[in-house]
Amino acid sequence: MINLQFQDYYRFFASLGIILISISFILPWLFLKTDLDLIIKQEDYDKLYPISKEIIDLKFNLARLVYSHIKFTFALLNISGIISLIFGLTNWRKGQNLIDFETEEKLKEFKLRTTSVSVKEKKNQIGKEITIYAAKSNLQAAAKNQIINKTYEIESSILKILKNQLNKKYTLITQRKLKEVTVDGMLIPNNKFDYYYIIEIKYIHGNLKNELLKLILNFNKKVDQETANILNIQPHLINILVAKKFSENDIKTLNNFLNKEKLRRTKFITIEESELNRKNSTELIFNKLNI
Repeated sequence: MINLQFQDYYRFFASLGIILISISFILPWLFLKTDLDLIIKQEDYDKLYPISKEIIDLKFNLARLVYSHIKFTFALLNISGIISLIFGLTNWRKGQNLIDFETEEKLKEFKLRTTSVSVKEKKNQIGKEITIYAAKSNLQAAAKNQIINKTYEIESSILKILKNQLNKKYTLITQRKLKEVTVDGMLIPNNKFDYYYIIEIKYIHGNLKNELLKLILNFNKKVDQETANILNIQPHLINILVAKKFSENDIKTLNNFLNKEKLRRTKFITIEESELNRKNSTELIFNKLNI
């Protein structure tokens, strides 16, 4: 389904203006360049069949009509094109200024009503999540710290890719605390007709289980509620699940969970560590995100 935005409306007029101006020059040039084969001797003309004479007469009358109006057509197309171009560009710019202002206000409001999360706080949060997600794993302290550092490294890497690739369409705010919940990233659109996105990145260091997916989904609901309270919006939530390797059973568990829950504004995508190390990792991530 085409998402028609008001910028498209003014962009249409700007494009139409360029087309009309171009046509105003191209049509006369084509007409004057084209040989219409209207030069014929009278004796040759008299020898033609009546139908042939009618065709030549028709071509002559059409050529005379076009020639007599070519200056008017050129002026009309040119002036219409200039007006359309100016109208489109002027209002397009006004609309963009309004969007920039609204985006800036949203950013101010979001930052004012949330608090930033330090690296230490973020790692502590990751540690708590690992304790919850792997309650039965009895992780050793060294192993837990290793997972915390890897999780933080992966989150930072993915958020950096998003920031570099989406800076024209979105403003990315990272590591913010909304009352009792912390979000990894929030994409605030530069176009008010685009969606807001909450980005959550989870490093899966064991098997993917329904219990874990339910915990993530419950967290999503809290984030959704807090975001609605702060910005009065309904964001789309993207959970990026990263693992060293997802087994067929992991993917099956995820698909069954999604089929059962029938989520509307929330989606889960899976990325393996090896995919992050590829040369086309950025393209791969964005194909999965589908933003």
